[in-house]
Amino acid sequence: FGYRMLGHIQLAKLAIAENNNEVALKELHAIKTDKDVDALHKDMASFFEGQILMQTDYAKAKTIFTSLDNVQSPFRVSALEMLAMMAETQGSKTEAVALYERIAETKIISPNMRGRAQARIRLLKAK
Repeated sequence: FGYRMLGHIQLAKLAIAENNNEVALKELHAIKTDKDVDALHKDMASFFEGQILMQTDYAKAKTIFTSLDNVQSPFRVSALEMLAMMAETQGSKTEAVALYERIAETKIISPNMRGRAQARIRLLKAK
């Protein structure tokens, strides 16, 4: 599955560079539905799919990021950050703060990610 998956990633990357999100989403979907691809790479494809959909379909992007909010997903905290940014963009300050607080309280994350979450909390609470 390795070369096949890498091929889909390369094609998705090229499609994004050409501003062809439809093809990029098709390639990411192929990774997500390949029975031979492991959960880590399926989650990665889902995360990238959510990022692309943030431009055109907020509801679908939110559903994807919410599905990654589970302890098995290595993309959980990144998905929470995307959800917090989406909530903030939509004017839902309370929801955004709650999501950033969940990130800040996560035990094992990078200091940069924790710092970003804490900074957003301070900023949102100051408004």
